[in-house]
Amino acid sequence: MIERTHKALIFTVAFILAIGLLAAKSILFRQHPDYSAEAQRRKKERTARLLDWQSKPTLPILSPQLEHAVETLLATDSCMETPPTSIPVALSELTQMQLRDLQAAVKGILTAYATNTAEAVMAYMDERDEVPAPHRTPVLKDILVKGNRITPTALNVKNDKDIFVTFWNVVKCDSHWSAVLQDTGCIRVWRTSKPFAHDVMQSLGTTDNVVFQAIATYPHNFIPKSAPMEALLTSGPILMADVKVVIQYDKRLLNEPRPHYIRFWYDPCGNRWHPLALAVILTVDRHYPSILF
Repeated sequence: MIERTHKALIFTVAFILAIGLLAAKSILFRQHPDYSAEAQRRKKERTARLLDWQSKPTLPILSPQLEHAVETLLATDSCMETPPTSIPVALSELTQMQLRDLQAAVKGILTAYATNTAEAVMAYMDERDEVPAPHRTPVLKDILVKGNRITPTALNVKNDKDIFVTFWNVVKCDSHWSAVLQDTGCIRVWRTSKPFAHDVMQSLGTTDNVVFQAIATYPHNFIPKSAPMEALLTSGPILMADVKVVIQYDKRLLNEPRPHYIRFWYDPCGNRWHPLALAVILTVDRHYPSILF
């Protein structure tokens, strides 16, 4: 009798726990962010943006018409907010030299990554007066060695440039950049005294990331040959530019359109725009391209 009572008690407790677990799951299911009003609003906005991008004409990045497309892109400055604590700068305030070099910097980076070779990227960075950053070389070496892709001995005789090229080729970096969507990008120019502040660094790409909730950022593997940005800050706020380009990927990534945000800073001594940061919004597929920036 006692044994039956114990069994009944155990069964009752187990039953109550099971019911409680199901109730908890039901509550969590209803409260899951994916089913909230905000998540539903973002889902609709994501769908709307993807449909809008699919309706836009595309231009192959390696097309002779790219220069005109970049000029049109850099004439639009209304689709991004300026970072926190920054000072907005109107496009009309840029000199013709600053604007022409910014056009060259944007066209050049698109062409280099669409060409999709380490040599093309290296040539672009050299044109921007940048060299591989020595502090990034050990990081690239460590990834190659720990991944058993190459022996430490083979890397010891290579300089910073060789390590960059070796990493690109061994890892098989691939941007998948194929075409730009026309009438979708823009530029925002601004000044700041704190380009490396956390909220400023985190601001790149927020316009689309608030909707898609998925972003990939790439560390910059190069530094200026001459004056670093920090040296220019002693003279006052530095001139910056954020460029948004919606890029269509190649067939291997199903021609997916993704917004790319590229941040540049201006060196008045060399009259040159330098790339600083790259952020990619992951719109449909969460796979992000393996590239060195």
